[in-house]
Amino acid sequence: MTIEELNRAIKSYTIPRVFFFFGEETYLLENKIKSIKDKIVPKDLVSFNFSYLNSDKITPDEIIEAAEIFPQVSDRRLVVVKNSGLFSNLTTGNFKSIKEYILNLPEYVCLIFWEDGFDPKKVKSMKFIEECGGGIVNFEYYPLYYCFDQWLFIHWTIHSPTSSVW
Repeated sequence: MTIEELNRAIKSYTIPRVFFFFGEETYLLENKIKSIKDKIVPKDLVSFNFSYLNSDKITPDEIIEAAEIFPQVSDRRLVVVKNSGLFSNLTTGNFKSIKEYILNLPEYVCLIFWEDGFDPKKVKSMKFIEECGGGIVNFEYYPLYYCFDQWLFIHWTIHSPTSSVW
């Protein structure tokens, strides 16, 4: 899933049940989580329908326990799990149990895994998230000069003196 596809899902209220976020662009990542939270969880019900778990010692049972809490006076519940460490070794029993839970995730929950320092080469092992309707989003860092080069190319192509626009 690209960032643009994520934006469309948030705008249209078609937010999947599970996400796996990683990458260097933490400001954008945090803003997307906030946007999802604003769409899913009513402001006055945040204490009931939102859980934030941030620990490298978290167990799959703790994540499942947070996700299994039924939403209160709302349709959905949001659980954000940051730096769980479950995805660093994809052969452990912890990874296998969380994978099994994700494949059978309840309809009322939106579960976001946010892993700092995740190796992008391991994304192929995470395809089960997309196969069950979720999204894997790499918030990679684009230097400013990269964006400027793109803008300049597009601007020059459209408005070049040899184009019919002039």
